[in-house]
Amino acid sequence: FPSHDKAGLFVINADGTEGKVLSPTFRESFNAGNFVYRGMTLVTTIKNNDEEIIVAARERSIDTIDLYRLNVVTEKKVLLTPNSPGKVERWTLDLNYQPIISSSLDEENSKFLIKLFNKDKKQWDDLWTSDFVNGPVYVPLTIDADNRTLFVATNKDGETVSIFEFDIQEKKFKERLARHPKYDVGADQSMSPIPGLIISETTKEVLGVRVTEDRVKSYWFDSQHRAIQKSVDSQLDGRVNLIQMPTDIAPGIVTSFSDQSPAEWFLLHKNPLKLEPLVQSRPWLSHKDLN
Repeated sequence: FPSHDKAGLFVINADGTEGKVLSPTFRESFNAGNFVYRGMTLVTTIKNNDEEIIVAARERSIDTIDLYRLNVVTEKKVLLTPNSPGKVERWTLDLNYQPIISSSLDEENSKFLIKLFNKDKKQWDDLWTSDFVNGPVYVPLTIDADNRTLFVATNKDGETVSIFEFDIQEKKFKERLARHPKYDVGADQSMSPIPGLIISETTKEVLGVRVTEDRVKSYWFDSQHRAIQKSVDSQLDGRVNLIQMPTDIAPGIVTSFSDQSPAEWFLLHKNPLKLEPLVQSRPWLSHKDLN
């Protein structure tokens, strides 16, 4: 029995009412006599939809992940991957919340087989073989706002892992969007996800990139976000400050932490720019305790 517990999936109204368990934790499942854990995890919420989400689960087979559209009110779900290529560990969705890229594990050869769904032929076409031992690696990240351009983290040029644009209709790489001469971006060379693209939650446009250097640093493409980042960093000096800007009107959220300061969250008000403390992850630990 493992010493750690895998998180379950829960839902609750914004006012704190009507909380329910959508998927039990590993420990709860194990204690109930279910020794093979098939719990659900959240993949994404659905825009302008308060009742449905996309979840991942190993319900049909422990060897592959499937995707479902789940109604959190009725708890009914619809399978989105009935014709899965099998042994899928990662999926990429288009902007219509349909699976468009699958990444299947070939464990014997230490590779992932990356496939693109052909909507005309209703079949999965081969894209790349990603070798996470000898390279190169190919890690699909997300679809751009045009619903045609796929962002891919790859070291296909033999350098650090960079982020490229890939046209899924022409099946061709386009421009390199982000590269760092010393550090991987978007994924590392074992295909594990690391900070990369900063995506607008409303428009799905790329606003910048994050790079894990000596610490995570944010590089914004426009002057407005760069100015906001500079202001936040000056107020929360010596910390990693990750900014989320859900809309141009609503307050943003800043996640702030350092090696000597547990994570805490702030509301980021605009006009004028002001930080409002929201919650601390470990309020019982002080900076003095960790210094």
